[in-house]
Amino acid sequence: MKFKYLYRILFYIILQNASLNAQPNVHGLDFETAWRRVLNASPDLHIADEETAIWQAEKRQALLLPNPILVVEMDCDMTYSLSQLIEPANKRVYRHRVAAQGESIAARNQEQICQELKEDLALVFIDVAVMQERIKIAQEREVLSQKVLEGSKNKVEIGKKDGLHHYKAKISAQASHLASIKVQSTFEKMKKNLSMRWGCSEVDFDYVIYSLFTITPPQPIHVLECALRNNARYRKDTEAVYLALENVNLQRAERIPDLEVTAGYSCHDGFVVDFAVPLPIFNQNQENIRKASHRLSQTQWIQAKTYQELVARFHEIYQHFTTAYRHLKEIETELLPEAEHALEMVVEGYQKGKFDFSDLFEIQNTVFGLREEYLNFLKDYHDSKVKLEALVGNYS
Repeated sequence: MKFKYLYRILFYIILQNASLNAQPNVHGLDFETAWRRVLNASPDLHIADEETAIWQAEKRQALLLPNPILVVEMDCDMTYSLSQLIEPANKRVYRHRVAAQGESIAARNQEQICQELKEDLALVFIDVAVMQERIKIAQEREVLSQKVLEGSKNKVEIGKKDGLHHYKAKISAQASHLASIKVQSTFEKMKKNLSMRWGCSEVDFDYVIYSLFTITPPQPIHVLECALRNNARYRKDTEAVYLALENVNLQRAERIPDLEVTAGYSCHDGFVVDFAVPLPIFNQNQENIRKASHRLSQTQWIQAKTYQELVARFHEIYQHFTTAYRHLKEIETELLPEAEHALEMVVEGYQKGKFDFSDLFEIQNTVFGLREEYLNFLKDYHDSKVKLEALVGNYS
C-alpha cells in the first residue's frame, strides 16, 4: 500500500518536471546585469587594475632607503667599513610624489576604460531594444495584412471585388510576412552581438529590458558644458600635467649630488670616518631638467587639445539630442495620433466597401512609416543621451 502511494508521488513529480521542461525559458536581460558581465569579462579592465597595482608598488619602493654597504678588507691589516648613501633635497619624497601621480593616472585610465565600455554596451543595448519594437511593428503590419487578405477573399467570393484586388492583398501580406522574418533575423544577430560584449557567443536571453519610451527634456547647454571638466579623459590629462610637474621638481632635486658616508675600523689605524661626494662640475642634470620642462609643456598642450575636442564633440551631440527630442514630441503628440485615427477610419470603411485597397495601402504605409520614423528618432535620442553621459558624467 505504501509503495502504491510512493509510485503516485513519483509519477506526479515526473509530470511536474516534464511540464516545467516543456515551457520555454523566456527571460529578459536588464542593463545592470549586462554591465556586470562586461565588468567581469573585460581584459582591458584587468590590465588597468594591474597597472594601478604596479604604480602602488612603485610608490612604496620610492620611500625605501638605500641599502648600506659592508666592506671587509683582509691583508696585513684587518679593515671593516660600513658605507651609507644619503640622498639630500627630499629626493625620495619627490619620487614618491611622481609614483603617486602615476597611480592617479592609472586610476583615471581605468575610469576612462569603464566609461568607454559602458558607452559601447549602452549603444548596442539600445539597438536591441529598438529592434524589439520594430518586430512589434512588423508583426502588427503582418496581422493587418492578413486581415485585409481575408476580407478581400470574402469580397471576391461574393462578387464585390475582382481577382486582381485579392492578388494585391495577397502580395501585400506576403511582403509583410517576409519583412517580419527579416526583422526577426536581424534581432537575433543583434542579440548575439550584444552577448559578444562579455565574450559569450551563446545568447542566454530572449529580450532586453530598457526604458526606451521614457524621454525627458534636454538640460540647458551651459549646465552640461560646465561638467565637461569631469570627463575621465580630461581628468587623466590633468593628472598627466601634475605628473610632469612633479617630475620637474624631482629632476631639479637630482642636481644636488648624493653624499656617501663611510665609517670604518682598522686594527692598525683604529676608527676612520670618510665622506665622499661627487662634484657637479660637468653634469648638473641640466638636460634632464630641460627634458622634464618640455614634457610639462607638452602635457599642458595635450590637455588643452583634449578640452577643445570635448567641447566640439559636446556641441555636435547636444544638437542631435535636442533635434531628436523635438521631432519625437512632434510625432508623438501631433502626427502619429492623427495618422492612427485615419487608419482606423479607412480600415473600417474598407470593410464596408467605402474605400479602395489603394487607399488602405497608402494610409497603412503612412502610419507604419511614422512609427518607424518615431523609432529612428527614439534611437537618436537615446544614443545622444548615452554619448552626453560619457562626456559629462551621469545625465538625468
